[in-house]
Amino acid sequence: MADHRRRNPRRPPQRQTLGGAARKGLLLWRYEALARHIRHEDPDVRSWAASRLIRHYPANASDLVAPLLLDEASGMGEAVAEHLAGYGTARHIPLLERGFRHAGGMVPGACLETLGGLGFATVEELAASSVHRAELDEPGYAAIVAALVRHGDPAAAREVASALITSQPVLLCDPAVAREVFARLNPADYTAYLSRLREALAWRGADHAARALQGILDGLEVDDVGWLLHTDRRNLVELGRTLKSFDAAYDAETRACMGAEWLERMETAFRDGSLPVVARVLDEFCRQRAEELGGSDPLAGRVAALASGLAESRMLEDLERMGPGAASQTVVTLLSCALKLASFRSLRREMQRAGGNLDKLLALAQVESTALMDRLPAAIADAAPDEASRERAVGFAVEMLGRRGPWYGRILALEILGRLQAVEEAHEVIQCLSDHHEVVSEAAGRALERMGPGVVGPIRNAYHSHPPEAEALEWMVAALCQAGTRESLAFVLEHMEDLVTTLDPGFVCDWVSVLGAPELIPVFRDLLETDVTSVGRALLLVSAIHNRMVPEEERIRQAMEQAQGEDDPELDGGAGEPGSGGPYLM
Repeated sequence: MADHRRRNPRRPPQRQTLGGAARKGLLLWRYEALARHIRHEDPDVRSWAASRLIRHYPANASDLVAPLLLDEASGMGEAVAEHLAGYGTARHIPLLERGFRHAGGMVPGACLETLGGLGFATVEELAASSVHRAELDEPGYAAIVAALVRHGDPAAAREVASALITSQPVLLCDPAVAREVFARLNPADYTAYLSRLREALAWRGADHAARALQGILDGLEVDDVGWLLHTDRRNLVELGRTLKSFDAAYDAETRACMGAEWLERMETAFRDGSLPVVARVLDEFCRQRAEELGGSDPLAGRVAALASGLAESRMLEDLERMGPGAASQTVVTLLSCALKLASFRSLRREMQRAGGNLDKLLALAQVESTALMDRLPAAIADAAPDEASRERAVGFAVEMLGRRGPWYGRILALEILGRLQAVEEAHEVIQCLSDHHEVVSEAAGRALERMGPGVVGPIRNAYHSHPPEAEALEWMVAALCQAGTRESLAFVLEHMEDLVTTLDPGFVCDWVSVLGAPELIPVFRDLLETDVTSVGRALLLVSAIHNRMVPEEERIRQAMEQAQGEDDPELDGGAGEPGSGGPYLM
């Protein structure tokens, strides 16, 4: 259940508008009632009320939820900071400063991110003040560094980030930090920072190496081609078949761009199987290609600098010592860099030039790449403010969803439909909940949640016409409960027995408690013995919302404390088995 809640965060997309269901009074909870509950003595009720205000009344919620930024008991600090990024104003800046200085966990990073977005002038000074804060853990520091690099003055931010990374070198192993830092470095600085990364990885091992390198590739608009690799019986890359798959997946002509001479050299290196030999040839190609492209775009220089840094002998030796996994990821990273430069495009620069031109943005959406996945759907939604442009964008997304092609095209289409709250196409999204690619089904679930109250009808129709698989049903339950309408409650009460039979009862009750309706109290009490911890938590929340006594409260809290004590902490990955120094293994 915890994993599902992570994939289905209880926070809405920013800039969500007040839907027709709220205006017509179809929501279970009115604004005034939630405003009263946000001052409740129970922190769980305060958290619940804040999450409902943010989702259903976002434009009017900021001042009500802002005090919860420093309310550690409610656990809403990070969500409130993220909400203020979309709806905050200058009057919230002092509170966000206090949140940065005094809150713990991920809240300081979220506050710095929001302050940067609001135009706060001294994010560098704030970030510098956190260098020796003992209460911050590694993820908390990583969030601060990532926000600093995104929003700070480039020169000053680089200096402060360097100080933070020097104090905690392992921060470079964090994918978000690696992404933001390396995306903004001068190519000449890559060797020094990769040396720092190498030293940090000596403590963290192969798993962290793969994640850090993936973060760097994301920041440089480089598609990771690891999923397209073909290998021979010795488990070495077959370059010809791999390039053929790449060209088919990305609609490219890589082999023609590389030329026969380079292809022959690369084929020879991959047949040799030695990591230094493969790295040297790919590095030479990247450097030559960057020189041919000239200095018009620094991105090409950064990609080539990454390849050169990874091909440095000491870096390769350390990566090989981490085991075959790290060596394989190094080969994938170098080959990905070479393929990026072979048919180079700076897609984010093209997107900046497109501005709010819907035609140009839709044209970019047809480019076979994951580079714009995190920003293009929002830009397309912003570029479709009227009904005619919205209809064009929705039609484009539906057409893309129906194409046969790589999974990332479907994700992009689903993100567009979700951001446009295209309820009229909800049935298309619901079908994608059962996609065999987990990332596609998760994107469909997020899109369904974004669609708001209007999604309840399509979910009900889909449920009655064809019983969904358990994974799809989980997303449907989450979207129903996030919709928060009377129709949502009616569906849940009608089908509760079937839901708790098909799915985990604790999971169902946990989500259904979001509705906060008093009719749920006897339902939860009847199900209590199926999962005292999760069902009991739901029962306590809804009972507290309505000031009802719970005779089983002591037993429920004991079960919750026991479950919390039994949770094992996450263990850091080890350094991995030393490599033999032989051929890399895929």
